[in-house]
Amino acid sequence: MDQSFELKGYWYLPGEGKERRIPGILKFEPTHGIKLELIGGFPPNMIKLKLIWGYVSGDKAITLYNSFEVSRNNIFMEVETAVYAVNMVFMGGWFTDENDLSFNKVAARFSYMDNWFNFSQGFKIKYGKGKFKTSVEYELPEAVILPITRTMQLSIKPAAAGPSLHRVQKEVTISQKLFFVLESKRKVRLREMLKLLTHFQNFLSVVTQQPVYPRELSMYFKTKDSKKLYEAKVFYQLKHFPYPINENLDPRDCFIDYELIKDIFPSLVKKWYLKGNLFHTSLVPYVVTFNNHDSYASDRFIELAKSIEAFHRETTQTKVEFKKRVVSVFKKYKKAYSSVLKIRSINELAEKIKNFRNDFTHSNPISSMENKKYLETHFLSEKIAIVMACAFLNEIGVPLPTLKNSIEQSTLYTHLKFKTH
Repeated sequence: MDQSFELKGYWYLPGEGKERRIPGILKFEPTHGIKLELIGGFPPNMIKLKLIWGYVSGDKAITLYNSFEVSRNNIFMEVETAVYAVNMVFMGGWFTDENDLSFNKVAARFSYMDNWFNFSQGFKIKYGKGKFKTSVEYELPEAVILPITRTMQLSIKPAAAGPSLHRVQKEVTISQKLFFVLESKRKVRLREMLKLLTHFQNFLSVVTQQPVYPRELSMYFKTKDSKKLYEAKVFYQLKHFPYPINENLDPRDCFIDYELIKDIFPSLVKKWYLKGNLFHTSLVPYVVTFNNHDSYASDRFIELAKSIEAFHRETTQTKVEFKKRVVSVFKKYKKAYSSVLKIRSINELAEKIKNFRNDFTHSNPISSMENKKYLETHFLSEKIAIVMACAFLNEIGVPLPTLKNSIEQSTLYTHLKFKTH
């Protein structure tokens, strides 16, 4: 999902048969999306195509979902070429219509997932005395099973590869990856499956305070005449691809360490999914602040202001002015963040947040001139980000003392500990 590729093959429409196949190249780039370049083209009146079938080397079946023509050219009036933008690729199966795009299982590997869970217990490395002598033992850790409903469960499953053997052996490598796996007894439509996937992705963004995206994604389906699950690798454009990726992120650099909530993690995830609709309007603008790394400080602030307002509105079901919502949320979670944020007056802070929100929302030229309020905007955003992380996690069952302990141990907000607000 985060690696570019090009595949040469033949492409045709479902129901037409391979005799109508058209040669072409499928190109995928994580940030620029998917394009199908054909030597030829489908009928000119078919601008939008729900499904396109294809097969590449090794007779690998591919389905392209939601495509549309972006250009068509004639070269010397003899050879026609056409380019199609593709929304999504399913590599490993041919789907006949949209109703076929239902799945029993999805497996995803997310960025920073390995770092946060830190399943290092399977590795045992011993160094001998004297001459260089090292022994390495590895045992695949057990999966963490997380029941959600009677028909659905999640799991965090490790997968390992290596070591490989060579006639000339120069190195030995054992690599481990963690996968998020969702399994359902009933088929789940594509849109709903992606929604469930994104909800866990957003959870990882909250606990790591990092831009999280799927690095590998597979969906599994059953055919009419078989109970076996077949894998389809899935690719789509990553709109806000984070560069660079910190592959060595330490768990202590996250908002909360998995070890602190390990014992209650199953119940936390269950509540996270049960409250998915409740969190939606406040969680989306919050996560955007991690994913959109090219935004201005004012943009980040506005999104966080939206988040805190929506969270209070949805969790209290009350109609009060913006400032009172901010005061209420900051007061409710004060025990968790007070050791990091030395706030003299929550009421004065809320007033400032309200004024900044109004200025930026209505593009006040005084506040935007030469970006004079950049640092102040940045620190206000940091405060809201901390409080909202506490709010989301406490709402699903993380105790305030645990959050306090986590914030004090984390290196993430060390720069705020000695600043009076």
